[in-house]
Amino acid sequence: MKKVLQILIIIFLSHPSLQAQQWEYSGLVESNYPVSQIVVAPDSNATIYAISKGLDRSIDGGSTWKTLIDEKCTHVAVDPLHPEILYVSSEGKILKSGDSGGSWSDVSPDMTVYSNSIGHIAIDPVQTDTIYVGIYNRWWPGGFYRSFNGGVSWDSLWAAASIVTIDPVDRHNIFVNKFSSQGLWKSSDFGVNWKTMNTEWATIRGIAIIPEDPKRILIGTYKNGFYLTLDNGNSWEQKNAGLDSLVRIKNMQRVDGQFFVALTILDEFEQYKSSGGYTSPIDTINWKPIGDPDYFKDISAISIAYSRSYDKIFVGTDLGGIYSYTKTSVGIKKDEIENFSRVFLEQNYPNPVNQNTTIRYSIPISGNVKLRVFDVRGREIATLVNRMQETGSYVVGFNTTGLPNGIYFYKFQTDGFVQTKKMMLIR
Repeated sequence: MKKVLQILIIIFLSHPSLQAQQWEYSGLVESNYPVSQIVVAPDSNATIYAISKGLDRSIDGGSTWKTLIDEKCTHVAVDPLHPEILYVSSEGKILKSGDSGGSWSDVSPDMTVYSNSIGHIAIDPVQTDTIYVGIYNRWWPGGFYRSFNGGVSWDSLWAAASIVTIDPVDRHNIFVNKFSSQGLWKSSDFGVNWKTMNTEWATIRGIAIIPEDPKRILIGTYKNGFYLTLDNGNSWEQKNAGLDSLVRIKNMQRVDGQFFVALTILDEFEQYKSSGGYTSPIDTINWKPIGDPDYFKDISAISIAYSRSYDKIFVGTDLGGIYSYTKTSVGIKKDEIENFSRVFLEQNYPNPVNQNTTIRYSIPISGNVKLRVFDVRGREIATLVNRMQETGSYVVGFNTTGLPNGIYFYKFQTDGFVQTKKMMLIR
């Protein structure tokens, strides 16, 4: 009888409907069209774009979707300061919208681009009229292009690139995966001249620069997982803690102090074994599955994004569906949830800043609180809070008089909790 009772308890606790966290279907099934990219708009984090058969948009957390472009699309980028402005690569063209996808104009570089070419688009986080496009095609020539005026005119700079990432601290620095060769390449002059970063052994699938320390760069690779440099590319160390040895990165995102990745796990013969969404803190890289590690075994996870508004992680699959997961408790132990469930640092408002801005935060237990502001060089600009505070929510004002335009970071610290967020000053 005791053994039967134990079995019943195990069945009861393992039933999917009773588990605390579950992946949930969020729509967008298009047969034979994988969801290759998911982008959360930076305005309120409530608008979500997805690349599947074409370009789709949701404004209700993925419950419903509206098709904006009903032809093949490969990449979408949202202006970080003016989120109504979108750029999309579609059927060999670069399209631009100034009304969140209501209407489109062709702003393609002046060259012959074949319809099955793929364009990767990156937007300068401060001067958002500056955009970069890497166009590549397996059989035909591509190129790397830059526009300083939102696509009105273009400079042809280099060879085809399949991934384009802009250093959020020093915008002179552009990182790409050159399509015709392996490895990570860097330009320190807005894309004019290039040098390799000692990664000729790697096929790059993702690039993440850590704003708090731009010499720290994490790359995701085609077959061997993740590698981290602490010295701007002079040396690299594999960072696969928590993963199998053979890991193929599909998509990689950095949000605040956390990495989110969609990846494939390979067997010893380099064949498909499993798939899923994983996460890791930026400071101590140790990968943990998001939810059930076997959930995406039969529907491969190939794209990922996180929305602060909905506190959800979204994963796109190769069979055309999007699935969502509530972020709370991902990779966190139960006692840590109880201790820090109310520790929260909000994005400053307004952002970008013109003169004054406010920062809101909450703490669950009394303790010493520090809130400091730094410039892009890591120099401390202001100490807003440095004292003991009781449990509760707080609002702090910050006056930017005398500071030059640019990117700044505010760092929040309390017992056992550290978080840094970015603000932009534009007058």
